Amino acid sequence: MKKSIIALTTAAILTGSLTSIANACSYSNFQDSNGNTFISRTNELPMETEEHLIVVPRGFEMRDATIEHGFVGIRHGNTQMISSGLNEHGVSIEALGYWAAEYADTEEGDATSLSIVSSVLGNAKSTDEAVEMIEKMVITYEDMKQFNGVTVAFHYAINDGKRAVVVEHVDGKPVIYENTLGVMTNDPSYPEQVKLAEASIKKVNARTTETLDVFPAYSTSSEDRFSRIAALNAAYDQNKKADDARDNGINRAFSLLNNMELVAGSMYWEFLSPKPQIIAYGNVVDIEDKAYYFRSYDNPTIRKVDLDDINFGTVSYSATPIYGAPATYVDMLQQ
Repeated sequence: MKKSIIALTTAAILTGSLTSIANACSYSNFQDSNGNTFISRTNELPMETEEHLIVVPRGFEMRDATIEHGFVGIRHGNTQMISSGLNEHGVSIEALGYWAAEYADTEEGDATSLSIVSSVLGNAKSTDEAVEMIEKMVITYEDMKQFNGVTVAFHYAINDGKRAVVVEHVDGKPVIYENTLGVMTNDPSYPEQVKLAEASIKKVNARTTETLDVFPAYSTSSEDRFSRIAALNAAYDQNKKADDARDNGINRAFSLLNNMELVAGSMYWEFLSPKPQIIAYGNVVDIEDKAYYFRSYDNPTIRKVDLDDINFGTVSYSATPIYGAPATYVDMLQQ
C-alpha cells in the first residue's frame, strides 16, 4: 500500500511533529515597472531526483502529446514528470506538490499528473489556451518513481505575462483560480493560501514612515516563507521605488529566490530521507525575453537558456543533467 503525504502529515499532526515534514516548494511572480513578468521558484527535496534540463523541439512525440510548440524545462529522470518549463511563446508552467489533489478515478485519460505539464507546454500559446485545454482533459494519477511509493500529487501555476492562474484538481475535475496573489506554495488549497497571505500583507502594509525599517520575521516553514514572499511583493508595490538596479526585474527575481532558500539542516522530510531538505534547484523566468535561468544545490552558477536563440523547428531533443557540473566564477584579478 502506498503511503500518501496526506497520511504522513496527519500522523505528524497527531504526534506534534508537523514541522518535520512541512511542505516545500515556493513560487512567486511579479511585474517590473515596464509591465514585464518575472517568476521565481524553488524545488525542495531531501535528495536529487535525476533532474535534467530538456530542450523539446516541435513535432517531438511525448507519451501523451505531440509537441506543437517547443519548450525547455526540468525533467525528472526518464519519467513524464516536468516540474518547470517555458515554451517558445512565453507560457510558463511550474508544478508544485499539492497532496490534496483529486484526479480522475479511471485508468484511461488524456494525460496524467506527471505528463500534464509537457502536454500543455507543448500545445498552448497562451494561458487562455492552456486553461481551455485543461478544462477538456481527463487527468489521472501517476506515481513519480523517485519517491519510492510515496504518493505525490501536484497543482500547477501557469503564466504568460498577461494572465496567471493556479490549476487544482478536485473530484477529478480541474478548478481554475486567478493567481491575483502572485505567490503560491504546496498545501493548503490556493483559496486557503490567499487567506494566509492576506494576514501577512495587512501586517506589512500597516508599517508607517517611522517603522519602515522593521519587517516582520517569519519562520522557515513553507507557509511562513510563502507568506513572507507575499508580504515582500505587497511592500514593494506599496512603497517608493529606488529607480536603480534594485528595481531590475532579474535582480529582484533572484532576490526573491534567495529569500525562499533553505539552509541545509533547517528542515527535514525523514519519511523520504534522513538527509536535510535542500533547494534541489531554483529557477527564474523572464517571460518577456523568453529566458529561463536556473541554479542547483551543488552549483551556485546561474545558468541561462535564451529561447530566442533556439530554432525549435530544427533543434534535436536533448536532456542534460543539472547536477555535477563544475561551478564557474569570474576571477576579478584576471580581467
